[in-house]
Amino acid sequence: MRQHQSDDNVAGNRRQLDTFSTGISFLDDLLLGGHRRGHVYGLLGPTGVGKTTLGLQIAVAGAMLREQSGGDGVWAFVTLEQRPAELRGMIISNAARISRPKMEGLAKLAELNLSGVFDEYELKRADDLPNVSGRILSETERIQIVRSVFDDHLRIIDFSKGIPTMGCTSCVAAIGQKIHRQLRSGASLAGIVIDDVGLAVTQWLGRFPDPPSLSAALRQFVKESRDMLASQFNCPVWITHQLNGAANELAPGAYQHHSAAMDCRRFGEYLTGCLVLGQQDREQGLFLIHRTKLPGASSSHPGVIAQIDDDFAVVREATGYTMDPISQRFRQIDVPSFLVNPAARRQLQRMIAKRQSTSDHRSGKR
Repeated sequence: MRQHQSDDNVAGNRRQLDTFSTGISFLDDLLLGGHRRGHVYGLLGPTGVGKTTLGLQIAVAGAMLREQSGGDGVWAFVTLEQRPAELRGMIISNAARISRPKMEGLAKLAELNLSGVFDEYELKRADDLPNVSGRILSETERIQIVRSVFDDHLRIIDFSKGIPTMGCTSCVAAIGQKIHRQLRSGASLAGIVIDDVGLAVTQWLGRFPDPPSLSAALRQFVKESRDMLASQFNCPVWITHQLNGAANELAPGAYQHHSAAMDCRRFGEYLTGCLVLGQQDREQGLFLIHRTKLPGASSSHPGVIAQIDDDFAVVREATGYTMDPISQRFRQIDVPSFLVNPAARRQLQRMIAKRQSTSDHRSGKR
């Protein structure tokens, strides 16, 4: 006799099939394995804490996973404020492990170091850089390896000068239309990051003489992101948004919740998952990332202590720290590791090996 799976088992199996790694280990831990196709996730936090950096990191990590697996999916990063040139510098810094301060002062890529020439940051962070048979790759070599990531798997969708209507009746529809236009023929979307929702909605409402309330418009934006982007393109969508002013006054280790979203207490209503970045400790540069919403997840997760690695424009988990529950401040318990997450370096290393294997095969080597 054939046995039928229960509805719960079928739903659980479907959830597993739809879930895939973000490429960022601490995010996968918070999300119980990764993000899901067809769902919307929130990244909330105070001004300047690192939402844009983490959002771009998600897109870059996703693009690198597509390149590594040989897939054809594209990640779209939608910017409402930062210019594409600045974002490209952050992308190169992140993916190729080239100093962000150097990228910001670079006039042209031809100024990058060739083989055998290393800057001070490379000598200090040698363990974070990819190598071939023990030889650290130069900046020029590193950027050549990840160039296909930019060309084939990542698009910057620029709305820094405003969102044109393009004949659309909603802000999300206009964003979706421009994403679709910038995809190559036949290409599929692997994921979308929108930075940031507050700016998008404010710009869109500014053209109407009698707009709806900002709170209602923000909730509608999240709902349409689910229905018109995540579901239609069958990919995860990440959206960033500010916390309200009161959240900026809390201690760095204080628990923050998505109900403190700027101008919209019900911002999380249509989100599948939400991560909230807490206030940054000014002395140590540390902040707490809490998971505030995720179906089937325990509410007891202590969160992840993180900080921005300015060398490579990434948010990383800060090891060697704990949070004092009384003072709600961070305390060092051991000498912290200042290395970028080893998983990111291993991912780049695998891309090198794959590229070398392809090159050897084409040249007839065995």
